[in-house]
Amino acid sequence: MDIEIYRDYFLVCFMEPIGGKNRSFVMHEDHPVVDRDGILAILSEFEIVTFNGIHFDIPLLSFALNGASVSDLKAMCDAIIVDGLKHWDLAKRLRFELLNCDHVDLKELCIGRSSLKIYGGRLHSQKMQDLPIPPDASIAPEQRELIRKYCINDLRVTRDLLNHLKPQIDLRREMSARYGVDLRSKSDAQISEAVIKAEVKRMTGKDIVRGKLSGAMSFQYDVPDFVRFSTPELKNLPENIRNAEFKVDSTGKITEPDALNSIVTIGNMGFRVGMGGLHSMEECCNYLETDTHIIRDFDVNSYYPQIIINQGMFPPQAGEVFKEVYKSIVDRRLEAKHSGDKVTADVLKITANGCFGKTNSIYSFMYAPKMMIQTTVTGQLSLLMMIEKMDSNGIPVISANTDGIVLHCPRELESKMLEIVNRWEKHTNFTTEETRYRALYNRDVNNYVAIKTDDTIKTKGCFASTSIGKNPQNYISVKAAIDFLKDGVPIEETIYGCDDIRQFITIRTIEGGGEKDGEIFTKNVRWYYKKGDTSPITYLSNGNAVATSTGGKACMDLPEVFPDDVDYEKYVRISKKLLINVGVLPKPEKLPRKNSKEWKVLRDNGDIIEVEGVWERRE
Repeated sequence: MDIEIYRDYFLVCFMEPIGGKNRSFVMHEDHPVVDRDGILAILSEFEIVTFNGIHFDIPLLSFALNGASVSDLKAMCDAIIVDGLKHWDLAKRLRFELLNCDHVDLKELCIGRSSLKIYGGRLHSQKMQDLPIPPDASIAPEQRELIRKYCINDLRVTRDLLNHLKPQIDLRREMSARYGVDLRSKSDAQISEAVIKAEVKRMTGKDIVRGKLSGAMSFQYDVPDFVRFSTPELKNLPENIRNAEFKVDSTGKITEPDALNSIVTIGNMGFRVGMGGLHSMEECCNYLETDTHIIRDFDVNSYYPQIIINQGMFPPQAGEVFKEVYKSIVDRRLEAKHSGDKVTADVLKITANGCFGKTNSIYSFMYAPKMMIQTTVTGQLSLLMMIEKMDSNGIPVISANTDGIVLHCPRELESKMLEIVNRWEKHTNFTTEETRYRALYNRDVNNYVAIKTDDTIKTKGCFASTSIGKNPQNYISVKAAIDFLKDGVPIEETIYGCDDIRQFITIRTIEGGGEKDGEIFTKNVRWYYKKGDTSPITYLSNGNAVATSTGGKACMDLPEVFPDDVDYEKYVRISKKLLINVGVLPKPEKLPRKNSKEWKVLRDNGDIIEVEGVWERRE
């Protein structure tokens, strides 16, 4: 279901996911009353799926079925979107009951906070279309069909999103049946909150009530007894953090003290410490397994949940019973994982991991700023203990991030490495999981390709495949770089051999809209690079170029046949830049400053050329 609303036109459309059969209901000057019985018949027969329906479509439809006029509905729409009012407050103020129907809202299941259009683009929906008529316009009779077709396209995108999210929804159905709470429309963190709330009530017979912020407060970090360092640089770190004051303002925001925001150097590597997880500071490097060295990744199992359990922490509003409830969830999850019960393991993983996210939400009964800081700082100090021990034994740590470290270990020290990990596990009461790599290529800690010894790969950041949480951006260039690193496949072979236009696509949101060659993009644009095109997509507001759009040809409708004007060489250059950024290809030489005397001489002699505004030495 999807709704479109203007000052003089109201439209609600329904579409069956299989087959695409659809039905529309309208209100306008020629049809002032909506078909209430027809809508209620659909609501009573089907499960309704929306994107942001909880906060928008369902309240508007409820008001419409309560007899509201089109102008009343438009005013309510503006109150939600423009003024940010909550639907429950509007229902109370306008005196109507919210519909109680079988409803799934997909929005909270998606990664990030993007629009339906962007999620559709990430899933390569056939047509990317923004609202064709401004929301404050009046709709003439001949424009109504245009709005209906736009709404139907939104329903097709919602169907694409529904199909993509089917595993998550099926898992939520399973959890809903187990806990007697409808979890189909909830994020992982919201599920954790609902499940723990239900379990606490089952054990105590009492509901947890979210408390109110009592104003500004402060607290200090409690250093666990097991945290100890031996090197001069690290010895004072725990005590410095213990003496620091964490301040929480009246809105619940935590201020990071200077003592925590620091860079620690161990061996040849710097590590950034802060309120979040630990991050190493490597750049442009690569490591290979050789006759003399191995590459090992040690990730801590259920790191944050285990820290919470080990330190006996609980949100004050939940009470000490939280410890028993939470430990039983984590223990059952590990049992299910080891026994091969994937459904139960996935269900309980969502619950265990989602809890931590709610400790920083003032809207949750699990809000506990000290518990949040106690968890993240303990995680960082614990990993630094292992890193310090590895380094003092001649085993370099080449990367670290939140819950794990990667080692470039001399083969003769492998047994020593395993001994250090084993002792660390016993000392801290954590467990780790080992992954073996044959190669690791890092642009930095958040952008890398790791090739495992079984030839599977692990990627992150700019090397990660397109997903619902990431805009597509020339993925064919990424794939070509990975194929080259993994199997030695020439970049040109991968790029020229691909005939799937989706792999060449880039998507961006353009605030204020954009334009190219007379085509207007109101908010989002999808393009591929066109051979011979040297002009960018520009912002409507100031005429500036949209980043990386030079040479981009709009592709709002995916073509059925692969275009014959794709600029393959552009994608080859992008792929080579990725390899330069991990140190596999040499950096281009530094040429004289543009328009300097030296530059002009090279240009006039034909020694350098400009390609799409970038100048380079002629090969």
